[in-house]
Amino acid sequence: MRKILFVLAAVSCALPAAAAGPRAPFVFAVASDIHCDPFNRKAAAKFSAALKDAYKAGARAMAVAGDASDGVEGDAAYIRGLAAASPLAGNVRFSMGNHEYYSAFHDKDGGWNSDTFPNGQTDEAARGRFNALRGAAAGSPVYYDEWLGGYHFIFLAGEASRMASAENSDDAVISDAQLAWLRSALAATPAGEPVFVFLHQPFPDTVAGSFDGAVSIKNAAALRAALSAAPGVILFSGHSHYSLTLAGNHYTGGEYKFDAFNCSSVWEPYGADNKPLPGDHSEGFIVAAGPDGVTVRGRDFARGRYIDGQAYSFPARAAAAEAK
Repeated sequence: MRKILFVLAAVSCALPAAAAGPRAPFVFAVASDIHCDPFNRKAAAKFSAALKDAYKAGARAMAVAGDASDGVEGDAAYIRGLAAASPLAGNVRFSMGNHEYYSAFHDKDGGWNSDTFPNGQTDEAARGRFNALRGAAAGSPVYYDEWLGGYHFIFLAGEASRMASAENSDDAVISDAQLAWLRSALAATPAGEPVFVFLHQPFPDTVAGSFDGAVSIKNAAALRAALSAAPGVILFSGHSHYSLTLAGNHYTGGEYKFDAFNCSSVWEPYGADNKPLPGDHSEGFIVAAGPDGVTVRGRDFARGRYIDGQAYSFPARAAAAEAK
């Protein structure tokens, strides 16, 4: 039987949230697919270690690009407790992944039981538990934005799962309402400044792990158009777990007029065979934003070092040019 072991203090918001351009350099970590719950002690240890290593690398916040857990009752409090006990307490933000809807695969005792899907669960209940994870009211949208360190962060989310329709599978279901909100949010970013966007599922045929046809985004064309129309977008996604040691983790150019990154996984980075890498691995990014631009560097959180070949630079854009 699944029981909650303990709950620590809730996460508070310590960073200023003001819709203004950056006034100083700001460093943050990007992680994904931590797959953490009270019964996966190794995943919890990896998440805690990633938080500590990110702080050691200079990060003062972390954005988790989905799949924090299976969204089972009690997971939110547990994960918030782990974050609150870390050096980044109060400054960990989450996007909703497909696994946040996976409470539908767990029976009343917390065990995995796909035979009785959806096990009395609903999309509404899953969204409510995700909002508990991010510290929002149950009826709030699962997409939101914040200004952290003077920079604009936008967290997108799939709004429905296979509980609503089998056709949804593990895709990101993006509503017209979310798209309208996104366009407004993007327009609020000052000219010349970067905007950091997080969506758990990557666009198909862009970054490592998105080429097998197993992932999709509903309303993808409209979402692509919205992001492409806004200068300075850098998109971070997870889902595939594909390791940063593989090729194709950064996408730029083509029909997508923005930069996109595959974020690997804190819990289990995968190799080219789509299986967990042997040994102890835990991966993500350290992002530094400042007056001169943005740098993105792959980080091995387990070993406390940067990953060779995973360093990217984006020079600052001229505000006057972007305003035209």
